[in-house]
Amino acid sequence: TERKAPTMDGTTAAGARPTKLLRVEVWGYLPRDLPAALRQRLALDADSRQELELAFLGNRHTRLLDGEELLDAAALAASHCEPPR
Repeated sequence: TERKAPTMDGTTAAGARPTKLLRVEVWGYLPRDLPAALRQRLALDADSRQELELAFLGNRHTRLLDGEELLDAAALAASHCEPPR
């Protein structure tokens, strides 16, 4: 998919980062596909059809564009889970 994303080159006259249309990779998850600990931390119903999305910009380096709060919640949920036996 393609999205407008901030470039790393300079700033606009208003001081914002310029954007351009770039190819991004989007990962989508339904709550039923997430581990129970993460669903609980996000207060999601497993039967919900609301998709959670992570968007990555990949070029020479991969950069997360959207979804940082989901990654933070996943890390917290994982830190409270028992390791598989």
